Amino acid sequence: MRFRLFERLEDLTDAEYHWAPVSDRISVRPGDDGVFCVATPFPESSPEASDPLTTIAWRIWHIGSLCLRGYVIHFFEDFPELGDRHEWPGTAKRGV
Repeated sequence: MRFRLFERLEDLTDAEYHWAPVSDRISVRPGDDGVFCVATPFPESSPEASDPLTTIAWRIWHIGSLCLRGYVIHFFEDFPELGDRHEWPGTAKRGV
């Protein structure tokens, strides 16, 4: 499964990584200091509103920095320095 995912993301371009089908999407964006960060860690959802749309950059951040990061921290003692979970690379290559 992991191999298949990375195979599909192998040639992901920066344009695809940040592509937004609507203007109010949730994504990874550069802050005032130029460091890319997550605009909204947890999108709000309600029964009367549709789920917010996210970019591939946000989805990759969500899986890598929230889901997988938690597994590494909880199940392994020798994990590397993981840095700030709200900072994220601004390019597809670095994000993947």
